[in-house]
Amino acid sequence: MTYAELNRYFYLKKRMKTINDELAQITYLSATLNDGMPHSTAVGDPVHAAYIKLNKLKKKREFLIVRITDELAKLDEFIDNVGDIEMQEILSQRFILCRSYEAIGNDLFMSHSTVLRKIYNFLDSTEVAQHAQ
Repeated sequence: MTYAELNRYFYLKKRMKTINDELAQITYLSATLNDGMPHSTAVGDPVHAAYIKLNKLKKKREFLIVRITDELAKLDEFIDNVGDIEMQEILSQRFILCRSYEAIGNDLFMSHSTVLRKIYNFLDSTEVAQHAQ
C-alpha cells in the first residue's frame, strides 16, 4: 500500500464529519423555516429545498459509510499482515486512529521524526518488495 492509500480512510472520516455537520445545519435551518409563516415573496419553497438537500446528504452519508467500512477492512488486513509488532502499532495509531506523529511518538517513547521515518522506510521496503515480485 502507498501512503496515499493508507491515508484514504482518514480523508473519508473527515468527509463524514463534514456531511454530518451539513446535515445538522440543514436540520436546524429547516426547523426554523417550518413555522408556517411565509418568509419571502420569491417563488419557491425553502422547506422543500431543505428536504431535498437533507435526503441527498443522507444518501451520501450511507454511501460513505460503506466506503469507510471497506477502507477500514483493507487497512486492518494490511496491518495484520505486517510482521513487525512495533510497525503494526505505529500504522494502527496513525492510519486507523488518525493520531499525530507527535502523539504516537509520545506513546512509544520516540520522537515524531522517528515515527515518520519508520513509516516511510517501511513503505519504501514494501514497495520495493512488491516491484520485485
